[in-house]
Amino acid sequence: YIHPKDQNALLLVADLMNHCFYAQECINSSKSSTESLHTSTNRMKIQ
Repeated sequence: YIHPKDQNALLLVADLMNHCFYAQECINSSKSSTESLHTSTNRMKIQ
């Protein structure tokens, strides 16, 4: 049996973990998109 207070804390931690994971995914995707943008602009400069 988990105390309701403890359960709330667990839910809060799980929520925070989800937020952190989501933020990390967003950061990674934005990084990769900016990197691809840089490579495409570099290719244009070379040509």
